[in-house]
Amino acid sequence: MPAFAWDNIETSLDQKNNTKKWFLYAAAASLLLIGGTTFWMMQNSNNTPSNSNNVAKALNSTSNKNNLNERNISAKTEKTSPQTDSRSVELNGSDFKANVNSPKLDPSQNNAGISSSILNNSTSLILSKRENKVEDTQVPQQMELIESGSSNFDYGFLAGELKNTPSSFGDFLQLHVSALHPQKPLQHRLSSWAFEVGYDQNQTAVNYQIASERNLYVHKNYLNHIKNGEFALSAPQFHTALRYQLSPRFVVSVGLGFAQTRTSQNFKFRDSIPVSIAQGNEADGYGNYPIFGYSHLGQAIDYTGISTINMISVPISLIHEYPLSRRWALTTELSARYNYISAAMGKTLNYHDLTLLSLSDNVYRNSVWSGRIGMGVQRRLTTKQTLGLRLNTQGAFTPLNKSNASVDNRGWSVGLSAFYFWKLY
Repeated sequence: MPAFAWDNIETSLDQKNNTKKWFLYAAAASLLLIGGTTFWMMQNSNNTPSNSNNVAKALNSTSNKNNLNERNISAKTEKTSPQTDSRSVELNGSDFKANVNSPKLDPSQNNAGISSSILNNSTSLILSKRENKVEDTQVPQQMELIESGSSNFDYGFLAGELKNTPSSFGDFLQLHVSALHPQKPLQHRLSSWAFEVGYDQNQTAVNYQIASERNLYVHKNYLNHIKNGEFALSAPQFHTALRYQLSPRFVVSVGLGFAQTRTSQNFKFRDSIPVSIAQGNEADGYGNYPIFGYSHLGQAIDYTGISTINMISVPISLIHEYPLSRRWALTTELSARYNYISAAMGKTLNYHDLTLLSLSDNVYRNSVWSGRIGMGVQRRLTTKQTLGLRLNTQGAFTPLNKSNASVDNRGWSVGLSAFYFWKLY
């Protein structure tokens, strides 16, 4: 066999051996790659948590970082005292209202770390439905929009007032969103001032009493004749007043009124004449001297008439109103009154000699002070108007007779008063 034949056979055998080697190398590499990939995937699957755990860890991590950032920021804020912008916005047109407060941070400061976590942790959004016009499903949708946003959160859905909120500082945005609860329309505040008118119908009389240490100046039968011959009569009173509400329960008022004291007289008697001595004695307010005895019977007295005293009064009152229900209240009145005696008509008995005196002859003083107390109920008709009734009694602090008189005669009355007042505005 020729030599080149052996060479060809040797070359062919070498090529077959090389082909087997490359095939073995490729198979080994493939097995190694497949095994490594499978092992890596299994290992990665065992070490990877669920999505919810991952989110929770992320939030906890972010919260911890932000707690530290918030402490740092609060320390800086206490020094710089940043001002706050407050803007009122509406959600879904007029269905929701919210207040958005965002701090003004210094752009020169490092405000990193205050981003979505502040929205998640520092933002409180309470969305309240107004008049049940908003469906329940809209509330969580709005919450998701707020809580899922980043620092580039678009507030365009807030009625368009905060569209594309600037976020050049990225992490500076801190929101405090609070909703206004549904309220009734604000009512006009009523005035504390009111105007009052009132009318009284009272039984009036005059009470008589001998002044201290003045018994010798008064006829011994004077009080008996007055008691038997003078009677109370009904008399009208009316007033107007300006009221001011001090508190929900207390009211003061000052006004102007007209009052009368009326009595009827029926004197029929004949009595002894007193004997008095002026020498060495002091006269009283009407020029009478002490009585030391009585002589024969004097002139008979036969008189029937009505005594009327007209007064212009200025009442100053303190009123307490105790509510019984929404419309009814218990009312109590304490009043002091200055009364100017404008006219006096009729007659009365002279306490010294039992003669008749004409009241028009300046028998009484010009003015007296009196007090009044009343208690009753009142009913609110409207927000501005109130009507009420009171039982009242009043008496004079000062007597009708002139100063230094021997008899103190004070008017008094008891009756029913009706009043009506309304707020000025």
